[in-house]
Amino acid sequence: MDPLPQLKKGPKWLRESVSGINAAIVKNRPVAGVGTKVYDSPGGRVIDSDSSTGGGASSSNDSFAILTRNNGTSESPEWQAGVVYNSSLFRSVSYTDQQAITGLLSADQSSGWFPTIDGDVIWLEIGFGTWPAVNSAAINNTGSSDVFPGEIVDDGEPIPTQTKACLVIGTISISGGEISVNQIVQTNQRMVNVATSTVAALYPEAI
Repeated sequence: MDPLPQLKKGPKWLRESVSGINAAIVKNRPVAGVGTKVYDSPGGRVIDSDSSTGGGASSSNDSFAILTRNNGTSESPEWQAGVVYNSSLFRSVSYTDQQAITGLLSADQSSGWFPTIDGDVIWLEIGFGTWPAVNSAAINNTGSSDVFPGEIVDDGEPIPTQTKACLVIGTISISGGEISVNQIVQTNQRMVNVATSTVAALYPEAI
């Protein structure tokens, strides 16, 4: 992402700075791909796929962007979703302390797609070995049978220990032969300490 422009001094600094910031925001927005459109809604940025474009995936360069495609036909759609390859989770503030994420799309987007349905919730699920050591991270979704486990999951003991941290990346809506994504997370993440009423916990935050 390009950096925002520096504020300028002088009689025209306010007008020039606002204009420059607006230009930077437009430049760094996701761009619609073939068979897709990108627009803002009250719930976040929406990436829509055209159901008539069988096999075409939506396009975005954002980290953790959810892409969709119709792997069937316009008459009999088979909707799939995937999370972009250039998505990173860091276990600490150090950029060398990176946790591998399973379930992402491959770099060429030839693999990593999973079936999706209307109302699907897609999240990053982070697991702990001996807390607070992160030992796994994976893309998961509710699909037709799973349930979102909650943002912070513990072992249920009288003195609980955190076992998972789950960050919702986005949700899927399918209606009238069209699919749309409500994208919630669009940046790389790092683990930080958070305060809860029941358990000492770590949770991802945007970098």
